[in-house]
Amino acid sequence: MDYIKDWAVNKGNFDTMVIEVESEKLPENLARVHFWEKCGFSLTEYIHQYIWVPEPYQAMFLKLHPNAALPVKGEALFKNIGEFHKASYQGV
Repeated sequence: MDYIKDWAVNKGNFDTMVIEVESEKLPENLARVHFWEKCGFSLTEYIHQYIWVPEPYQAMFLKLHPNAALPVKGEALFKNIGEFHKASYQGV
């Protein structure tokens, strides 16, 4: 994780990282959330339901710089995640 953080800051010129995790309270999902929290990520409260998969998700974020301009509300993060998905699937 330290390598990824270092790359994100120094080579990728990123100031934040955002991931999405399954939010159902199953042991394996809770273990994943705990892992990412140990890596410094914060879990948002908002639960997002995609229309094409049955599992609900939550966003987690990590600010790599204290003054990073990142919305910390889950709804706003999922708008960004949605834009990323759209660009990824369209090859943009």
